[in-house]
Amino acid sequence: MKPAVFLDRDGVINKVVFRDGKLSVPFSSEELEFLPGVREAILELKKKGYWCLVVTNQPNAGKDFSFETLFLMHQRLKDELGVDVVYSCPHGDNSNCLWFKPRPGMIQEAAHSFDLDIGRSFVIGDRWRDIELAKNAGCRSVLIPSEATKFDNRVLAPDYTAANLLEAARLIISFDTA
Repeated sequence: MKPAVFLDRDGVINKVVFRDGKLSVPFSSEELEFLPGVREAILELKKKGYWCLVVTNQPNAGKDFSFETLFLMHQRLKDELGVDVVYSCPHGDNSNCLWFKPRPGMIQEAAHSFDLDIGRSFVIGDRWRDIELAKNAGCRSVLIPSEATKFDNRVLAPDYTAANLLEAARLIISFDTA
């Protein structure tokens, strides 16, 4: 069984987007702007034996942009950054979908499909949903504060905090659990 790092997308891998002063997501592949050090972080994690998977809620897909656009954005994560797999939930909060974070469906599916060791795995995110996802799935959590973090208006209790994905990756690697 292999450990994994489950990465939130917006605010962790790519810059958050604001539209009319409101938090949003990229609506096109061109708007998907990777943060500094992201590719290096993923490569370092993979060299240490971690699977790198993206788990992201995308309820705007099919409304503000097409599913084809979402696919193209996620293909870039695999092609340009070396992400192993991307899981995405297009449903909203009221859907009761088991994949919609903080519900653990995406992680459970990945663990089953790829024989992942969840107890040795991490969730890295910038929102309360990511921290709760880690707890709900049985992983450890790393918070990367972003512009989006303050919009949560919640007290967060991550296991660890890092300034960016590269710092988070090096923190995880320092535990030498892979």
